[in-house]
Amino acid sequence: MKYQKSMLKIMENLFDNVNQESSIETIIKKTSSGRNSSFKALNWLETNGFVEIRKSGNQRLVKIKIDDYT
Repeated sequence: MKYQKSMLKIMENLFDNVNQESSIETIIKKTSSGRNSSFKALNWLETNGFVEIRKSGNQRLVKIKIDDYT
């Protein structure tokens, strides 16, 4: 996987805030990961069913999916 380091940081952050939605900007700031790699890692996580990303105005909010698969 190309974006393994960013993905691990993002997943760790999302597991710390399980019941909350976070904007992509706050996730990037908290994890101190690169912008491009974070966006690509989040897109990969959404494609494979680990997170839900929804739009709220101009922002995209990310929430981790909690089910048997994840």
